[in-house]
Amino acid sequence: MVFPKKKISTDNYGYYPVSDTGASSSSGVPVPPLNGQETVVVPNMTMQLVTVVPSVVKWNNPLNLRVSGNEWQGKLSDKQRTQQAFEEFESLDYGTRAAIKNLLTYFSRGLDTIRKIISTWAPSSENNTTAYIQYVSNSMIINPDVVINLKDKKVMASLVSAMSYVEKGKDQALPVFYVMGVIDKFNLI
Repeated sequence: MVFPKKKISTDNYGYYPVSDTGASSSSGVPVPPLNGQETVVVPNMTMQLVTVVPSVVKWNNPLNLRVSGNEWQGKLSDKQRTQQAFEEFESLDYGTRAAIKNLLTYFSRGLDTIRKIISTWAPSSENNTTAYIQYVSNSMIINPDVVINLKDKKVMASLVSAMSYVEKGKDQALPVFYVMGVIDKFNLI
């Protein structure tokens, strides 16, 4: 029995990729497959769509929250952090919770479109904000200037998932179902 040589980097169960199910929008911006899903061949040679949750997200901070005075639940102390630019958390759940709480604060302050949110989150002085907005908009299949409701669990989960793809890359992007689980676990929405 011969398997493809490349393993999915975030999987510890021996799943092997069969094909890249990603797509591109008409503008050429990549759109990921269903969040956290890849087509794989498992050892019994059947093809299955499986969900892959990243096992390691750098600093347990999926949206790269900068160090701040916020006393986030699960936040590591200054002495525990391994670097000084970004927050670090005890677990991915706590880092995801902090990102969601931060986005809910944005929403309460009138940042209610993808363009407004991303322009504040990732200012053009530090990022390619236009590409970031375009990717998130394409991923969510929502015009970047349409008002969105971050009090809707599915909308929030889709936004965080798409933003994590931009912030951390494909291998560390959070699946929508995972973000929804964190929302439920901490009763955030």
